[in-house]
Amino acid sequence: ILRGGADLLHGVHKHEKIRDCLFGYHGQPGTRGFKMMVRTDEWKYIFMSNGDREQLFPFSDTQEFSAICKEDEVRDLSREYPHICRELRAQAELQARKEGLEAALDAQGRFRTFTFCRFPRKRVRQFDRSQGIEDFIICP
Repeated sequence: ILRGGADLLHGVHKHEKIRDCLFGYHGQPGTRGFKMMVRTDEWKYIFMSNGDREQLFPFSDTQEFSAICKEDEVRDLSREYPHICRELRAQAELQARKEGLEAALDAQGRFRTFTFCRFPRKRVRQFDRSQGIEDFIICP
């Protein structure tokens, strides 16, 4: 299976590195709910248009980060490493242009941002239809 010119299944089966960065996004581009993630060997960066916020988590097992990595994305390091955030944000913005997500970008090619607004708290119901789970299990 080719995706962006890379043979993903070959990389998964052979445990080979296919790309330097992996990208993912969630939400409608150009809206307050848009988020984009960049994952490298060492970092996971998340941009959120709601409030122009970002998070940075280490994925390196160097001595400096070994204890933090064990916390499983609990400690945000975006304030300690702003230069890494700038670099990964620039990569995310470039990828957004390549992926046809122009609505997420302003006229200068930077991510559109919105004043922070708390989303209403509500229960999110996530099911796995591939496993036949379409509702909460009710025990007698």
